[in-house]
Amino acid sequence: MEADLRRCLAGLESCGRIDAFPLGTHDASDRLRISEKLYGREPEIRALLAAFDRVMTEGTPELVLVSGYSGVGKTSVVNELHKVLVPRAGCSRPGNSISTSATSLTPRSRRRSSSSCVRS
Repeated sequence: MEADLRRCLAGLESCGRIDAFPLGTHDASDRLRISEKLYGREPEIRALLAAFDRVMTEGTPELVLVSGYSGVGKTSVVNELHKVLVPRAGCSRPGNSISTSATSLTPRSRRRSSSSCVRS
């Protein structure tokens, strides 16, 4: 609202009139918006993507463990990978324990069932 009033004042001072304009274009949102982008984790994401690429090129399954203290963003890193892995036809089975996130990567050609990413 303040920006709209300033625009009206500027119009009155410069031209002696207020021209029509869309209201509220500079208003702040009444909701907190948190960015979905993950910042500062590029090295970790690159390392996990490299593991995925090895699985896809060599065909050998790998188990990738992401560890760290509670609240450091392990799940966010793994979720960021899903944006890349799913379109590339990979298989990802995330799982969580108290302090570790695990993702098993298996190429599509090696999958036999929906749970084939997990092998004993």
